Amino acid sequence: MSSSSKLFVGGLSYSTTDQSLHEYFNKIGEVLSAKVIVDHDTGDSRGFGFVEFAAKEDAEKAIEEYNDKDFEGRRINVSVARERGRSRERDDSRERGRSRERDDSRERSRSRERDDSRERSRSRERDDSRERDRDEKRDDGPVYGGG
Repeated sequence: MSSSSKLFVGGLSYSTTDQSLHEYFNKIGEVLSAKVIVDHDTGDSRGFGFVEFAAKEDAEKAIEEYNDKDFEGRRINVSVARERGRSRERDDSRERGRSRERDDSRERSRSRERDDSRERSRSRERDDSRERDRDEKRDDGPVYGGG
């Protein structure tokens, strides 16, 4: 097993709190921290969290005893937490690149729509101008009177 004492806990009930998570895992050994991850916009639980033990042996025991077990009405999965590292940074940068590409594509599409709209407007103006010219020629033509 890894030397890490930080665990990922997935499948949490949306009502699980930092305190209830701490109390549950503290039955295994000394918990340094327990954190339920929440959406930063809404404050709602995202259904997972992290628990850090003082001793790696306690973390290993928690995996053995709590993985795939019921907690607060949900079957949770408990595993060693992965460190955030280069692979995550690469994934984030790829996603930023995709996001930029989507933004560029949207902007090109909007630009084409604006260009099309301008062309339709110019075309209507030309048509209106031609129609006015035709009307003026009819008005200026010879008047035939009877008699």
